[in-house]
Amino acid sequence: MLFISCFFTAAAQPRDSITIYFDIGASHLNSRSIKTIDSLVYNDILAPGRKVGIIGYADIIGSEQSNQRLSTLRAMAVRDYLMKLDMDSSNIEWVTGKGAVNRPYNKAGYPEDRKVQIVPGGFGRKKSAVVATKLGDIIRYENGAPVIDVNAVEVNTVFKLDKVYFQMGRSDLLPQSLPMLDALAMFMRDNPGVKIQVEGHVCCADPYKIVGNKRVPLAAGEKDTAQYAPLSDLSTHRATSVFAYLVYRKGIEASRIKYVGYGVKHRLIDPEVTDADRAANRRVEIRILAK
Repeated sequence: MLFISCFFTAAAQPRDSITIYFDIGASHLNSRSIKTIDSLVYNDILAPGRKVGIIGYADIIGSEQSNQRLSTLRAMAVRDYLMKLDMDSSNIEWVTGKGAVNRPYNKAGYPEDRKVQIVPGGFGRKKSAVVATKLGDIIRYENGAPVIDVNAVEVNTVFKLDKVYFQMGRSDLLPQSLPMLDALAMFMRDNPGVKIQVEGHVCCADPYKIVGNKRVPLAAGEKDTAQYAPLSDLSTHRATSVFAYLVYRKGIEASRIKYVGYGVKHRLIDPEVTDADRAANRRVEIRILAK
């Protein structure tokens, strides 16, 4: 059975959406959901060349953070299955997770909120707009979706990659980083001419230079010549982790991605006085090399 509901864009234009339901706490498609999607494709409701939007949800069980991640993973599970059925990624207009549906707390949760809405025809966005994330000041929103026009991005533009987290003192990506990296991967798939450099930065060390076998504090103007091992190694390893995820997990060509670690050479805030200062300096940035 197909469940049809009415989805309204920001412009108040109604669109039919098909609802796919998930098991409690699960982000993988169950057999019922797979049959529903197969039926949509077989009956040309989801037809080749036709745009589609995908919106994931969760019910109120769990934390806000876990529900946001779960809703995003559900949306991505539907996207991945559609791509297995030969839907071109360029026709998948929007993949997003909305987190938990706002309802009064219920210990058992709400099964009807464990869902993904598929919107045949997409959301009517302009072709120049591609799915992205909060990458910088040039982000704008259309129909509630964060988008970036690749034609407006200049080569050598640098974006801070928000919501990418690592284990303390290590280069291991934390699970809550994956939705952001998946959005970056989709941006690159949708724009095959784009090449990037992943740039890692860390905090919490005083810059120095090596004179003989001694560490000597930098004088004014010497920042660009500093050496920062092992923090430079950590920032490089973190950039490498992002590279590896995009290439080996998401299938982006390695030739399109470079990576580098700068240690503490390029602090946004110097000196670091507060925890907020240090947090601002711990970051991963994306530089556009070609488009």
